[in-house]
Amino acid sequence: MKTLIRIAGIALLGASAGPALAGKGGPPPTPTFTTVVIGQDKVGDDEFFAGINWQFGANSQAEIVVGYRDVNVHSDGDVDGAGIDFTFPIKDGLKFGEMRVKAIDGQDDWQGELGLGWSFLHQGFLLTGGAQASFVTLGTDYVFGTGWEPYIGANSIGDYDVPPYLTQTTASCPAPYVLSGNGQACVLTVMPTSN
Repeated sequence: MKTLIRIAGIALLGASAGPALAGKGGPPPTPTFTTVVIGQDKVGDDEFFAGINWQFGANSQAEIVVGYRDVNVHSDGDVDGAGIDFTFPIKDGLKFGEMRVKAIDGQDDWQGELGLGWSFLHQGFLLTGGAQASFVTLGTDYVFGTGWEPYIGANSIGDYDVPPYLTQTTASCPAPYVLSGNGQACVLTVMPTSN
């Protein structure tokens, strides 16, 4: 009977100590990696472009357009910058039409344009406003002394590539483990014992 009581006591002690020792064997846990967004990135995108517009108004005509755009493209798709373009009417021989300087603001797939310029045909200043989508533009010029000259056209300006957000990744391990020197594994810390 004493033997049976000793065996039951050892079994009871083993059963109560089992949960306290659970998880102490086997491989160490893997690190937990957490990635957070820490900000936006911004890339410059500049390009020369060419196109053809149909201008309506007092002198309805086709015109060749060449220009240059310098924009910043942000991670959220916002686009801002400036551009300059020159028009060359085709009617009655190729000649200077207009020179326009524009502020550009919008998204990666469309932008609004607002600016001013000079009409060589009408010898006067102009205000300009319009929209640029992927390979398509439309807008209007107001030439002082002449009036409105709306236009629609096709050009070589496509959508802009949006840069990814700036991120930071951190790794952590559950206690009593710490991150290894290479940051790719969890290792058990050894606690000093007191005497």
